[in-house]
Amino acid sequence: MKHSVSNRKELTILKIEEDVFDFRHGPSYRKTLEDLIENGNTHLIIDFSKVKAIDSCGISSILLAHKLANTAHGLAIFVALCQQIKDLLKLTCIDKQLYIFPQSMKSSH
Repeated sequence: MKHSVSNRKELTILKIEEDVFDFRHGPSYRKTLEDLIENGNTHLIIDFSKVKAIDSCGISSILLAHKLANTAHGLAIFVALCQQIKDLLKLTCIDKQLYIFPQSMKSSH
């Protein structure tokens, strides 16, 4: 899975750099999340601005980030979800459990 990680104060920003986030990316995404949390990065912003489509594994991966962060007494915030992803999360009522914000966090210079 192509991604980038940056830090902003006590927040860690994980930007998914894939057009389609599906079953092929699940294992590496999980490993990335586990490594981040293990290293004390428990407040995550997960940026989906590049992602245009996900499958059921992508939905599971979103839930996994939420669960891992909560277990570590942290927080997972999802930003810049495209309409298709928002609709899928709404259809499954998962959107009610998650912290979802409209746009990515831009660094201010």
